[in-house]
Formats: sequence, structure tokens, C-alpha cells
Amino acid sequence: MKTQFLLAATMALSLTACGKPADSDAAANKVAESTKPTEAAPTAVSATTSAAADTVTNDFMVGKWVEESDGDCKLAQDFKADGSVDGFFESWKLEGSNLVVTVMGETQTMAVKVIDPKRIESKMNGKAKMLIRC
Repeated sequence: MKTQFLLAATMALSLTACGKPADSDAAANKVAESTKPTEAAPTAVSATTSAAADTVTNDFMVGKWVEESDGDCKLAQDFKADGSVDGFFESWKLEGSNLVVTVMGETQTMAVKVIDPKRIESKMNGKAKMLIRC
């Protein structure tokens, strides 16, 4: 890009020195126009895409998850598609944007939100924790 601009500028100066200022201005403008970066048209992002991006789904939840602060995948909870869990939790299900887990026969509910494909934010009793996929 810089090379094309310098070449156009050099050509324009050379033509001006030869006594053809009108042609050089036209040539310089033509080259300048051809070397302008093209602007990409903005792409529309649908509302369903952004809304779906931060909502946890059953398919997204299936797999091994552990608290980010710990990060030890040996302690991960393995959420199964059938609602069972290999780990501390006994079972799980989603109710809207809430993850409901059973622990020692008692249910606990936490609000969950997808941060990115490998992280979920969970909030329970006012405390937020980050979960990461193993």
C-alpha cells in the first residue's frame, strides 16, 4: 500500500517537473483513488445470536466443569446428557438461565451465564464463581 502511494507520488512529481501539471494531478488523483482501502459494509448481528450466546443450553452444559479458581480437572463435575453427574453433584437440570443441582438429596439453584465456549459464570447467594470446561 505504501509502495503504491510512493510510486503514485513519484510519478506525479515527475510529470509536474516535465511541465504537465494538469495531467499529473489527474494521474495522482486516479492512483490515490485506486489505492484507497475499501470499507467493508457493516454486518448485522441478529438479536437471537447475541441472546443465545450468553444463555446456557443442555448441550452446552454436558461435559466436565470445574471452578476456575481451582482449575484442577481431577475435581471436575462431569455433567451427563441424561441429567446425572459424575462428581460431587448427584443430578442437574436447567430451568431457564438457572442450573439446578442436587447435592446430598437437597437442590441448589444458581444463575448461570455463558462467558465464552470454555467458561460459565455462576451466581448463588450473591457470590459469583467462574466455571471452566475441562
